[in-house]
Amino acid sequence: MNRNTNSTEVTITRHSAVVDLEAGEYQVNATAGNKTETQIVTIEEGGKHNLVLNLR
Repeated sequence: MNRNTNSTEVTITRHSAVVDLEAGEYQVNATAGNKTETQIVTIEEGGKHNLVLNLR
C-alpha cells in the first residue's frame, strides 16, 4: 500500500479471532488453502470493526 498505513502481522489458525489494533488504516490479507482475499479496513479511535471474509 502506498498510503499511510499501520503494519501489524498476525497469523490466525482458527476460524475466528479478536485482534486489538490501534486506530488507522490496515490492509488485511486472508489465505485459506489456495484462496486469498484482501481488504482495506479503517479502524477508528474507540471503535470496533467486524470483518468477515468468505474463503470457501
